[in-house]
This record gives sequence, C-alpha cells and structure tokens, in this order.
Amino acid sequence: MASKPYTDDAVDSLEFVFTGGDLSGRRSDWIELIESNGGTVAGAISEETDYLVVNPSADLGRVKVASDLGLPTIQERGLAVFLKNRGAEWQDTTE
Repeated sequence: MASKPYTDDAVDSLEFVFTGGDLSGRRSDWIELIESNGGTVAGAISEETDYLVVNPSADLGRVKVASDLGLPTIQERGLAVFLKNRGAEWQDTTE
C-alpha cells in the first residue's frame, strides 16, 4: 500500500472502515468528523482502505482481512488521538 500525501485536510484521501457495534453511540459523529476533514468512510474493506476502526465487538473476519492486507487497525480511542494529531477539529466529550 502506497502512503498517501499529507494535505491541509486532516485526513484527506484516507479511507476508514468501522467494524463492531456502535457501542459508544457516536459512530455517526466519527463519520461526520472524518468526512468533514477530507476522509471517506466505506462499508467494506478493500485495497483502498487505509484504517480499520475496531471496538470490542469487532467482526474478527474483518480484522483478519485487514491483517492480511497489512492495514492498521485502531480502537475508537486511538482514532480520536489519530484525528487530533492530524489537526482534525473535534471536541472529546467522553472525558
């Protein structure tokens, strides 16, 4: 997988896939945040996927596919840190 260049948008050109139930009740917020900062969210893993976002109820089949493709997986909390470090504008209301 070729790395994608960093741009002014926090996650421009990056594609995310979520797996597992929406345990936090915030999935729609995550999707909106990713899309408003230049990224996309897909419903299935492909070679275009950059990150698989998992939680404790994650589909292990998807996790295996991501591993086979060499895709990084991150927990929801890891996603928050990742987005913040890339300059995404967001407010953590979980603390």
